[in-house]
Amino acid sequence: HKPEVTVTADDQTVKTSDYEVTYENNREIGKATVTVTGKKNFKGYSGSTSFKILPKRPAIKKKESRNSGEIKISWKKDKQATRYEIQICENRDFKGKVKKMYVTGDETSAVINKLSSGKKYHIRIRSRVKVDGKYWNSKWSIDQSVKVK
Repeated sequence: HKPEVTVTADDQTVKTSDYEVTYENNREIGKATVTVTGKKNFKGYSGSTSFKILPKRPAIKKKESRNSGEIKISWKKDKQATRYEIQICENRDFKGKVKKMYVTGDETSAVINKLSSGKKYHIRIRSRVKVDGKYWNSKWSIDQSVKVK
C-alpha cells in the first residue's frame, strides 16, 4: 500500500523532485509509516506519519432462503480476517432493528434464522482483523436483498 503524499511548505505544494518518499510496514493489515525526506532546497527536512491498512471488503457470493424463517449466505474467504460481522435488516439503510452475527475468520458461510417469513431483508458483511487488541474493520460489502420463505 502506497498512498499518495502531498508535501507543503508555507502553504505551497513542494515539487516531487524536492523530496523522497519511503514506506514501512505497508504490506499487511495494521499501522504503516510513510516518511518524507527533503532533497535540494529542502535537504535536512523530514517528517513521517502513520496510516492504517484495513482488511479487504468482502463480497457476498450467494444468498438464499431454503427454509422457512432463515437465510443462508456465503462469501469468499479473506485469509487475513480473524472474524466477520454480518448484519441483516428490513431497511436498506440498516437503521432500526438490525440483527448482528459474528463468525470466525475460518468460515465462508452462515445461516441466519428466526426471521419473519415472507419479508424482504438486506444483508451485508465485513471482515475484521484484530490489531493490537482491537478489531479493525473493512468497508461493508455491497448489501444484498433476499426474501425469506
